[in-house]
Order: sequence, then structure tokens, then C-alpha cells
Amino acid sequence: LTRRDEAVESAAAAGSTVSSGEGRVAVRAQGLSVQLQVPQRATVAGDGTEQRLFVAKHRLKAAFSFRTVPRLQPYVFRVAELVNTAPFPLLQGTLSAFRSTGLIARYPLERTAEGAVFHLTFGIEDSLKVKRVVLEEIKRDAGLFNTKKRFSYAYRFELQNWGKGPTDVELWEGLPVSELDDVSVAVTGDKTTAGYKLDGADGIAKWRVRLSKGEQKNVTLAYKVEVPGSYDLGGL
Repeated sequence: LTRRDEAVESAAAAGSTVSSGEGRVAVRAQGLSVQLQVPQRATVAGDGTEQRLFVAKHRLKAAFSFRTVPRLQPYVFRVAELVNTAPFPLLQGTLSAFRSTGLIARYPLERTAEGAVFHLTFGIEDSLKVKRVVLEEIKRDAGLFNTKKRFSYAYRFELQNWGKGPTDVELWEGLPVSELDDVSVAVTGDKTTAGYKLDGADGIAKWRVRLSKGEQKNVTLAYKVEVPGSYDLGGL
């Protein structure tokens, strides 16, 4: 059993979000590719320098929320979930994100197919605070003749709302996902705050916490991992 980081990708089904287009873009399907007709005349230098050309404008509806993954970063972010309802895929490249105050960030956007779900972030929400506190991270023997190794983990997440009104915060925390029949991961129910949803495929526990103005709430997660004692744990 070794520690590892693994990027998991999955196909996302198209949602039912409706969007409206501003102007029309000429799209010609070519099997595995799409040809876009630039609506305005433009001069492109032949020396290999980059040139930005306007292709189309398309308006998408977004579902906004405040989300935090304190294990990765101790901040609450304003995020949006969207469905690409444009008649063309969004190509891989740099995206510029704006709020009412102006440009807030530029970050890479992966290629997004027609009808695919994707997410955008619009920076840190300073009025919402989060802190992750380690309560327990221990290893002890379990079972007859110490046939298993048990790892116990417990964490507390402290959420605060210093904004002008009540708001909901999505709290995400990852758990290990076992790919072996004799390695088990189980949430400790009596020590874990109720109301979470656990996605078994990616091992992410999700809470939706309602915070009034000036309110602080704590969320606790506890779980155990049992591994056969014969496994080489690599010093874990």
C-alpha cells in the first residue's frame, strides 16, 4: 500500500441548462473537427506571430455557489457550474475571469465538448472563512494476532460567515478509495457530522452548510482504514 496522487477523469452527460446566443456563428462539421467561420475581415501576419480573432459570442447560464476544499487550500471560492450549449467545443487555452471589480484571474481551460459540463472559478470570497483542524491521525493494530493494521483519521472544519447576509457553503473533503477487496475504508458515523453525501467513485464527502450572518459552524469527519498486516505499508 503506497501513497499516490491520481487524476481521475470521467465523461459528463449534458445538462438541461438553456443558453442564448448573441449573433450567429457559421459552423461546419468535418467529422472529428469543426470549422468556424470568422465573421469579420482580419489581417493575419505570415511570420508566425499569434493573432486573436473574434469568432462568436455565446451566453451561458451558470449555477453559482461558494465551495471550499480546505485540504487543498484554506479558502472559500466562488465557483460556477455550466453546460457548453454553444454549437462548437471550447478549445483548450487561457481563460480570463472577470467580476464587477474587473479582471480577477487568468487560468487554463481544458477542451470542453459540446454539451459537456465544466466549472469556472471567480476567486476567493473574503467574507467566508474556513479552517481545517487535525483531530486524530493514528495507526494501531487490530484483529486477532494483529492480522490487520487500522488507521484512524478525524478532522474538524470551522466555517465562518462575515458577510452581509446568510449564505450556503459547500464543503468537500476527500477520503481514500480502496481498489482492493481486503482494504476497507469506513466513515465513523457517531463522530461525523450528519447530512453529507459521499461519492463512492471519487471518495469525496460533501456537505452543504447554511451560515447566518456572523455565524460559525463546525463540521467533523472521522473515518478508519483497515489494511492486512502482511502488506508493506512503506513506512505509513
